[in-house]
Amino acid sequence: MTDFTMAVRHWQGSEPDAGAQSETIGGLWVKSGAVDFGNRVYAAGEGFIFGPNDLFGAAEPTGCTGILFELIATGSSKMRAAPPVLERPVTWPDGPVLLRLDQVMFPPGAVAYRHVHPGDGIRYLIAGELNLISDTGQHTATPGEAWFEPADTPVRAEASKAHSETCFVRMMVLPPRYLGQPTINIIDPADRVRPRLQTTTRHDERIIQRDPG
Repeated sequence: MTDFTMAVRHWQGSEPDAGAQSETIGGLWVKSGAVDFGNRVYAAGEGFIFGPNDLFGAAEPTGCTGILFELIATGSSKMRAAPPVLERPVTWPDGPVLLRLDQVMFPPGAVAYRHVHPGDGIRYLIAGELNLISDTGQHTATPGEAWFEPADTPVRAEASKAHSETCFVRMMVLPPRYLGQPTINIIDPADRVRPRLQTTTRHDERIIQRDPG
């Protein structure tokens, strides 16, 4: 196993390091402008996963912004132009992993009942307010804030009733068997039959075959 730092930061298309370095692994969600990657242009509200030796360049280098999730090998000397909003240590298991970049949207007052996911992940709130209730406490996330959820850690998420929409983007490190499959596991059987009002958009997912350490 290899230790990594999972980080999220704001990205500008005009940054000197705009584009993945050869060892960088992560995902980019486009906030404004457009990014050209893999023979496709990704517009605002879209995103993609990139792996080692991939490169992406801004199609609109002076007007493109995004939310950049990265996995950085512990001890790496690589520095980024913008400091991270949040970073946390994670462990890369032996063998390949599935990286997923997705987006969850809540209508007013919607609840993600107490649940777990099978992989570590960072979330970044882009709209609304989300009340997060875990076994260790409670916190209300606001736009521009990020938080980390370790694998198999129970959490309940309650969207604000005062906002027309609450939305976050996230990147998770998952076992490869979840390719194409949902990961949310509602803990209480009574909650499993309740209506699920939030919607998930899976922007991209990719199995990374090698340890980039």
